[in-house]
Amino acid sequence: MEELLKQLMEQMNTRFDKLNDDINFLKEESSVIKEEVSIIKETVTNNSTEGRSHFKHIEVQLNEQQKKFKVVEGELKKVNIDIEYLSSKTGNHDAEINNINKRIQS
Repeated sequence: MEELLKQLMEQMNTRFDKLNDDINFLKEESSVIKEEVSIIKETVTNNSTEGRSHFKHIEVQLNEQQKKFKVVEGELKKVNIDIEYLSSKTGNHDAEINNINKRIQS
């Protein structure tokens, strides 16, 4: 009976030792995972900050381009008005030249 009890105790000790080894292994792995998660978190934070910075820069450039387009649009409107005016003047001049030619021919 004592021998059986001793054998059971040895088996239990062996199991406890294995459990302790497994727990220590899990602790080490958990520590490694925490470090890796921390690195990933820092990387994501840096990428996010960099992305926002680039977005703001692009947004500023876009606003500047829109201002330039508005200035160009205004200039084009002025040019179109001038073209219409000159075109109407050309029409009037053509009519006057035509009248003068008819008078000269008659």
